[in-house]
Amino acid sequence: MDHARRSGLAAIAISLIAAPALAEPATYGAAYLHSWHIGTDKLNDNTPGLALGRRWPSTGSSFEHHVEGGVFWNSYEEISPILLGGVSWQLAEIGPGALRFGGSAGTARYEEQSKRLEDAYGIPNLGGFIPIIAVTASYRVGRTDLRITAVPPDVDVDAILNLSVAHEF
Repeated sequence: MDHARRSGLAAIAISLIAAPALAEPATYGAAYLHSWHIGTDKLNDNTPGLALGRRWPSTGSSFEHHVEGGVFWNSYEEISPILLGGVSWQLAEIGPGALRFGGSAGTARYEEQSKRLEDAYGIPNLGGFIPIIAVTASYRVGRTDLRITAVPPDVDVDAILNLSVAHEF
């Protein structure tokens, strides 16, 4: 198993193991709204999706662990299930909300493209599932987060950003 796959599985495992020891969990829904593939016009930027997540704030700190799973229309125009786990923390209070920053690791299924991505870019895949790592900046007001997420670009793209919104219920 390569380093990227081990790192993603480790992040999810740590989030799941640590979760019961943390303060009250919250459930949220997320809507993936749009992506930008900066430096290319060959990929689809219309990447809507839906996800369900759980987050657990660490007692006495601004850290939060999360696990989120869902499905989205990927930039290669396929339906892709996704599962991410990670951690975020509050950087600052700004106006009525809080600026948060975090990282996630997990996997997404790219059924049609996974073999091509592995051959062209060395992205490993296991039955069509590829590792995903991401950093996210979010602005939380009340129970709603507006999120900008970046994932590592491939050699044909300068940057990949995703806009999403999450709401706790």
